[in-house]
Amino acid sequence: MPAICTAGRHTKDRIEGQEVPSASSQLRRKIHLCKADTPLDRDDQVGIAHYRDYLCYLHQTIRASIPLMACAIERCSIDRPVELRLRAYLARHIEEEAGHAELLMDDLITTGLSREQVLSLPPGPAVTRMVGAQYYWILHHSPFALLGYIAFLEGTPPTAQALDFWKTATGLPPAAFCCLVLHAGADPRHWRELDCFIDSLPLPDSELALIGQSAMQTAQLAGDAWHALKQGWGLRP
Repeated sequence: MPAICTAGRHTKDRIEGQEVPSASSQLRRKIHLCKADTPLDRDDQVGIAHYRDYLCYLHQTIRASIPLMACAIERCSIDRPVELRLRAYLARHIEEEAGHAELLMDDLITTGLSREQVLSLPPGPAVTRMVGAQYYWILHHSPFALLGYIAFLEGTPPTAQALDFWKTATGLPPAAFCCLVLHAGADPRHWRELDCFIDSLPLPDSELALIGQSAMQTAQLAGDAWHALKQGWGLRP
């Protein structure tokens, strides 16, 4: 029989008669506690220019995903079986994420920006801290830190309400929303797969804690980036 994934549920392990939350459910809780929950309001006066800013922020984040995973693969030790499993997971995820940054670039071009304009925009401090922290952890500590970063990104997909809001606010054609629609559909499945993977790993508590730390810091910095956008638009953060 195929194995049944119980990611996000309580495990059957017990300590002193109590169920122990799975690693993935603990990670979900940490992300929930740290992520920003400040959606745009129907009364907020936003339009195409604001949507462009939002997509540029997403592009600056997404374009770093595959290089980060490739870096983590290079840092995986061939002498440690659990790191070989991480290497295989990341290789599969690179295949799944291939082309997404270019798809988002196409969306941006549909909004009226040129490729050169998009690439010339410097990322904000929160984005550089968010991505840069992953390089430090990968290169100088453990490649498993990247799983926390991925868990946040896959665990916070665009909602149907957000998509409807931007479509109404901008009046742009469907071609300007291809990447958001793709991630709204694919990210929940990717997160479930990541949950199962994390729960299957025989990691020490120290590395599980690192994954959690990475996820929480990513959530906080993504929130900072979003608040910076809203402040730049003259909206309440």
